[in-house]
Amino acid sequence: MPNWLVQQRLLYPFRKQVGGSILSAKLALERGWAINVGGGFHHCSAEEGGGFCAYADISLSIQFAFVRLDISRVMIIDLDAHQGNGHEKDFANDGRVYILDMYNAGIYPFVRTII
Repeated sequence: MPNWLVQQRLLYPFRKQVGGSILSAKLALERGWAINVGGGFHHCSAEEGGGFCAYADISLSIQFAFVRLDISRVMIIDLDAHQGNGHEKDFANDGRVYILDMYNAGIYPFVRTII
């Protein structure tokens, strides 16, 4: 598959969704809540992609909130059928982030992370 096609049809829309997640963090602080139905790439960590997730929008948004929005605590509520192994890897030892992840343990990623 040509790189231009991957960039145009897959990665460019993903980057827009990452921007939406960061914008949602800003709007949540400003308005009390926000949602981005295009984001939630929870299989991707800061170090590597996973599943179909190429960008770690959840981790990026949280880091943005800590650094630029002066947020001190964050809660991730992940109700997808699959474990959010990407953000769990990024924040497993970060006491500022509480993760509630409800998933079917019998499907991808087939490895259970205990936090």
